[in-house]
Amino acid sequence: MGFHSITRAEYAALLSRALFLTASRPTSFKDVIAGSWYEEAFNATFEVCIIQGVPERFDPNQQITREEMATMLVRAYAYRTGIKP
Repeated sequence: MGFHSITRAEYAALLSRALFLTASRPTSFKDVIAGSWYEEAFNATFEVCIIQGVPERFDPNQQITREEMATMLVRAYAYRTGIKP
């Protein structure tokens, strides 16, 4: 069984869909392309502070690290439950 990589955009989409999130406004990240398959998911998860990026950059096609996944998952849990770990 091999290791399967996932991008930051794919993980944002997974979290967005799992939480049934929708965006109410676009973000100003220069590397989140308008009309891209991940734009709505990124905007929605960014809007509720689940994902963040370095100033004006999200790196959507960058492989996500386990640390980033864990961080986003904890933020998603806090968003969903209102409980901050």
